[in-house]
Amino acid sequence: MQEQDNVRDVLRQAFQALNNKEDRSRYFDIHDDSLITHGIPGNFPANKEGMKKYYSEVWRAFPDANAM
Repeated sequence: MQEQDNVRDVLRQAFQALNNKEDRSRYFDIHDDSLITHGIPGNFPANKEGMKKYYSEVWRAFPDANAM
């Protein structure tokens, strides 16, 4: 049960960070620096920095986007 609560807490933190249009950078704090991404376009590095760059471009293109 505790593991399930931990997952819920992390997801809650992720959604709060993603929906904070003033400062979404907290979203990246949830991810470990050893992250390897999958599904992000190949012109971005497949690591945490690449994910930051990709999402920065997405958020610039869709500034009103919200996580569910």
